[in-house]
Amino acid sequence: TRDPRAEGPLAELLGRGDEEQRIRACRALSRLGRSSSASVLVTALGDGSPAVRAQAARGLGELREPRSIGALVDLMGDPSWWVRARAADSLRALGEPGLAALRECARAHEDQFARERAAEALAAELGVRRKVAVA
Repeated sequence: TRDPRAEGPLAELLGRGDEEQRIRACRALSRLGRSSSASVLVTALGDGSPAVRAQAARGLGELREPRSIGALVDLMGDPSWWVRARAADSLRALGEPGLAALRECARAHEDQFARERAAEALAAELGVRRKVAVA
């Protein structure tokens, strides 16, 4: 459902539910398609569970909310590979502003793994663009 009234209860669930409930709340928030859900998902990026952080990052990419770029860049230094991967995927989904952030991350992020994941995401984007150009 895309009922905007669901946003409040879903945000509450992120604060008190078990891990699976928090993951599902992130998914549902992204499916609402509301830019106001982005701030709730940004808050979920600080969750103690890597699975919740990864789902929140993925949701931000689905919402394509450019205001989330800074939070996604910060997440590129997460200890979990899956979280870094979802953050990079979401930055790619944000188009040129997200790609610019990935380029900067690949060049200058303090975390080696963040730099590597950003470079991988940029290489994948280049591969997609090449395939489109050839087709």
